[in-house]
Amino acid sequence: MQQRRAHPFAVRLGRAYARWRIGKELDGLHVDGLEHALTAMAAGPVVFAANHVGWWDGLLSMALDDVLDAHARTLVDPGTVARLPFLRAMGFVGLRGAALGRVRRFLDRSGRTVWIFPQGRHRPAHLRPLGFHPGAGFLARDGAVLVPVSIQYVFRDHSAPAACVCFGEPVSAEGLEAAVSAGLERLDQAVPERILIPSRSATTDAGFGARMLSWFIPGREDL
Repeated sequence: MQQRRAHPFAVRLGRAYARWRIGKELDGLHVDGLEHALTAMAAGPVVFAANHVGWWDGLLSMALDDVLDAHARTLVDPGTVARLPFLRAMGFVGLRGAALGRVRRFLDRSGRTVWIFPQGRHRPAHLRPLGFHPGAGFLARDGAVLVPVSIQYVFRDHSAPAACVCFGEPVSAEGLEAAVSAGLERLDQAVPERILIPSRSATTDAGFGARMLSWFIPGREDL
């Protein structure tokens, strides 16, 4: 099983890298509903099913696994682990037909989690329908809890977007897409107040470039 390829040191290194990269290049990681994830993990194995906005989603899953102290796997496109084979040591699994069965057997106890992105491709979070494929429901058939996860990237006062994540309450496979959509609507209303990773370097428009322009271009009060 691909589980044997994950190495504890590589997992720790990957999670530390994810936290560092998020804090350095994004306007922080903001999370709502973390208690739903923690409660589900205490009850048994968990499938985290999320919409797939972009490349950053994989790093978010690693950072969140670190916070949740999860023994985790993340399903990704097979081409990704083919290009970056070290990801296998960090717990990433190429999503092929046989992989679903192996990962399903991995979900045999509390504390074990699997991330899956049922859209199967990057897709802007505002587009509807989300277009989920049924793989998440297959993984959750043997007692694993299915937790919807909504991911959005929101620009505020900084040059980089804030990564926003909303965990929902456990749902059935039939209710998954609607639950993720509801979480995205919640994120559209407000950025979560809980910050798991603060921004270390996101800048506002009052940076060096703006100050330099103010030195050379005098302001005018009239138009």
